[in-house]
Amino acid sequence: MGTNYQRKMHISGQKKSIGAAKFACKKQAGGIIKADKQATIDAQFLDLRSYIAPDKREVLYGEDWLARKAELLRRSGGRCEYRNNYGLRCIAEGAIPSHVIPRHPRRDDRLSNLKHQCIEHDKLTEKQAWRRTRFGERRANADMHD
Repeated sequence: MGTNYQRKMHISGQKKSIGAAKFACKKQAGGIIKADKQATIDAQFLDLRSYIAPDKREVLYGEDWLARKAELLRRSGGRCEYRNNYGLRCIAEGAIPSHVIPRHPRRDDRLSNLKHQCIEHDKLTEKQAWRRTRFGERRANADMHD
């Protein structure tokens, strides 16, 4: 029947072809980019919106983003990953998956671009205006610690 990705699409009842459903042009600030088709298939993402860009950035949605947050939680041990000028790590509980390089305009959800931070250190290191709580975000952050 084909790759696991094709099987998932068939099992979930979606009848669109991979080309139409997955690899349509993605709109980004500064123009339209296309997903790296083979790399995206090889990654076997669970959410059809997730993809790997030609420059190897990962853009994750839904279950793939939740899985990445779980990886981040395991890496951090549940603690804030901020380190001060002396190299000492914060002892507070990590609350927010923060992007080292800001999400806008070229989102990159690779684990190497994420830090698990407490709210205070996220406010301190955020390069853009500090985030507003979005609908459902408080609950989503609580789920990260379950």
